[in-house]
Amino acid sequence: EVATAVSKGDFTRSIAVEASSEVGTLRNTINNMITNLKDSTQSMAKVKEAAESASIVKSQFLANMSHEIRTPMHGIIGFTELALDTDLTPEQREYLELV
Repeated sequence: EVATAVSKGDFTRSIAVEASSEVGTLRNTINNMITNLKDSTQSMAKVKEAAESASIVKSQFLANMSHEIRTPMHGIIGFTELALDTDLTPEQREYLELV
């Protein structure tokens, strides 16, 4: 009954058999394992939440940086195209065509 509950994530259960010697040691060991599983599960949930938050922040940062880079680049490309429509020396045209 306890094993089934624990396997489904219910870490509130523990073995309550009163016993001494080997059976008591087994009970204590299993109850300690249940406690460790509970602690590990809670810790992993916190780590997962932190990782998800970091991922959201990273995505927002990249979206903002992409916008901040694209906007001036569109201006540079537009002005370069306008400059290419003017009288230029061959050297100037070569440089602008590189852009």
